[in-house]
Amino acid sequence: MTNTNSSLVGYARVSTSDQDPDLQVRKLKAEGVTDQLLFVEHASGRDHDRVELARCLAALRPGDELICYSISRLSRSVKQLTGLVAELGSRGVSFRSLTEPSFDTSGNNPTGTLVFQLLASLAEFESNLTRQRTRDGLAAARQRGITLGRPTVWDEEKARSARALLADGITMKKVSETLGVSRPTLYRHLATGVAQ
Repeated sequence: MTNTNSSLVGYARVSTSDQDPDLQVRKLKAEGVTDQLLFVEHASGRDHDRVELARCLAALRPGDELICYSISRLSRSVKQLTGLVAELGSRGVSFRSLTEPSFDTSGNNPTGTLVFQLLASLAEFESNLTRQRTRDGLAAARQRGITLGRPTVWDEEKARSARALLADGITMKKVSETLGVSRPTLYRHLATGVAQ
């Protein structure tokens, strides 16, 4: 069911308190955004605690349209942008950028929807490439004999001590405390036969 009371909601952002959001505000008001539904942020795009963005998102209702002067004002990365626009879409909210007309997910602009679908695919592709590069790098390091992760706290001397203490009837808890290793470490090495 279409919301007959749909609204234009505007979001403007400048990175520092000494920058002036006036141009963004004027452009958003020219589109029909009212003062009550205009949210102006003075925060870096890297700042995860953007209070005005949170207030803006909370104000959006199904059928509303979120308008920004530029996509760079809303997000600092393709992944963040596509995630936010997907969330808006699932809530029945469209998004439009004034300076990038291709970024318009309203039903009137199938090209805008296609652009965001392509961006989402690219973001997922980049994420998959990053994971693959990480796996390849770890495998190459192992082949070069590089030990990855935290240094082991287990050695042959601790294995002999664990065996002797357990043979004397000392509990696993006490053995782990005495040797300065966690019980999971002790159990793991006992299970693999190192301390047998």
